[in-house]
This record gives sequence, C-alpha cells and structure tokens, in this order.
Amino acid sequence: MNADSIFIRSMLFADVVGFSKLPDSAYPAFLSEFLVRAAAILDSDGHKPLLRNTWGDAIFAVFTTPREAANAALALQTLIAGTDWSAKLGSPLKLRIGLHAGPVYQGQDAVTGTPNFIGRHINLAARLEPIAEEGHVYASGEFAALATLDGHGEFQFDYVGQRPLPKGAGVIPVYRLTCQR
Repeated sequence: MNADSIFIRSMLFADVVGFSKLPDSAYPAFLSEFLVRAAAILDSDGHKPLLRNTWGDAIFAVFTTPREAANAALALQTLIAGTDWSAKLGSPLKLRIGLHAGPVYQGQDAVTGTPNFIGRHINLAARLEPIAEEGHVYASGEFAALATLDGHGEFQFDYVGQRPLPKGAGVIPVYRLTCQR
C-alpha cells in the first residue's frame, strides 16, 4: 500500500468513562476481562476491523463498512451492560463511543510496521467520542446516513442536535445509535 491510497472507511473510538479513577488493583482484571472480551467482539464475524488499537482504556478501530462498525459498537455496549463490572473491577464501567465515516488515507506505518489510517476524518471520529453521553453511541451525520443505507434499515439513529466538537474541530449534526432493529 502506498500513502496515497484513499478509501471511504468507518471509524470507531471508544473510551471507558472514569477509567483513571479505577484503583490499581482493577487493572489486571481490566486487561484479562474487559479487553479480552472486547477483542473477541472485534474478532467475531460481522465486525472484524481492518485495524484495531488501544491506548490504555481507549479502543480505536477502522472498518470497511458502517454496518460492521455499528454492530461492533452495539456489541461493546452490550458487553458493558451485561457484565457486573463492580464485582470484577470494584467499579461499574460505562463506555462512550463515537462513530464516523469518511475518506481516509491508508498506508504502512513506518514506526510500527503495520497498516495505518490517517486523515482529517480520523481526527473528526476521535472528536465524537468525548462528546458522547456515558453509555451511548454517537455518530456523525455521514455515518448515520451510510449505516442506514448499508444496514438496510437495521439501525435506528436519533438526532441529538448540532454539537461543538473538542479542540475547535467544528460543529456537526450528531445522532445517537439507539438500537439494532
């Protein structure tokens, strides 16, 4: 792949709310329970990303289709809701998830030696996650439109409103992915 390969891709950014307040004793269980289960979701058919990465408690994934990204986001939220994290970690867990779709550059990361995706739309996707409410999946208008087409009516998006993004990234229409039909 060369650096001028550009594709329309769907991006997911997820963050564990309040992770920095977990006690040190919770980290081993977080690694062996939450991240192992999140990896299993990302490895399953129907939402296998082209790229996945973590930064502590954050998950970043790039998918070929918005349907894959939406299904992964819903599966991650189901994982959180269906597990007694207080018993495992000493604290409940909630995720904020942001979804966006747009043109990105795909190339080889010379530092890690792995495929990578970069571009303005990756940055925009990263700005959606921090504005999402705890326990919710927020999506850009572009993602909601493409997922609606790609999912053949499988997903429902509720309009949240025009929202300012962090770091001066602009104001965009935002939708909440509320369910899988």
